[in-house]
Amino acid sequence: MTRTARLALALTAAALAALVAAMIAGGAAFPRIIPGLPDEGTLTRWALPVSKLAMDVAGLLTVGLLLTATAFVPNDKGLLGTSALGYVKAASWTALVWAGAGALTMVFTLSETLGLPVADVLGGNELTSFASQVGQGIALTLVVLFGVSIALFSRGPSRPARRRGCWRSPWSRCCRPP
Repeated sequence: MTRTARLALALTAAALAALVAAMIAGGAAFPRIIPGLPDEGTLTRWALPVSKLAMDVAGLLTVGLLLTATAFVPNDKGLLGTSALGYVKAASWTALVWAGAGALTMVFTLSETLGLPVADVLGGNELTSFASQVGQGIALTLVVLFGVSIALFSRGPSRPARRRGCWRSPWSRCCRPP
């Protein structure tokens, strides 16, 4: 295991430990359930903060990696260099995690809002209504769409072409002007 992977694993464990400690100290981990009121269940109670944390961290990493690739890494005469393309490729993976965490956050947020277990939320039409009519659902839908878009478009540039002023896409064999 590389040093970077160990550091990422340690930071992930520290963030999760801090989240669990804050939930226990704040009383969100084991709330008092009032009889007669709907309860979303233990899965939603624990998974919603974890999915929000994953969404926030993945979004931060995606934007940071793209900013590093475009602004801080030396370019190759106006084109992204080889090292910058590595940052863009890493950003495509973090954007995919960002989109997945956004989708999970949407499901768990709806489960918490309605007070229904996740299985009941996924089985009905509530999720499509939430994603298209409620402000928070629309925002989370946009997060998912932007994350998927960034993940797909970041996979486009593979490497600069040999001829000056051209770039090469993995989907084409010819050189086109940018």
